Amino acid sequence: MLREALRPYIMEQMELASSKGIPPMRPMFFDFPNQQGLYDIEDQFLFGSDLLIAPILQYKTRERSVYLPSSCSWTNVWENNTVEGGNLINVKAPIDRIPVFVNASNDRLIQLFNSHTLKTISNFE
Repeated sequence: MLREALRPYIMEQMELASSKGIPPMRPMFFDFPNQQGLYDIEDQFLFGSDLLIAPILQYKTRERSVYLPSSCSWTNVWENNTVEGGNLINVKAPIDRIPVFVNASNDRLIQLFNSHTLKTISNFE
């Protein structure tokens, strides 16, 4: 269901990949080249310019640190709270929810994640 809801955004990213060679999944320094330290972060990535994904890479880990690039605010899609960029934050990561953040300026994606369908997914326990 989530992938279907994200289909328009995914298609936009695939079109950019096809027409301009911009990879859909990319390191954060690709979109924020002037920010110090992003070249050293290897365990989180952007999907397009507006979705930041911070997967859990350690067995039984249920919390992790996430760096949010500066120059914009980021909304945690599961908790619906917005945090100013340029910060290293700790987030909960239960087994059914990897940390995902949306660039707060993308109202369309925030509305999608706030939709009833996705709230149902996030409350499945």
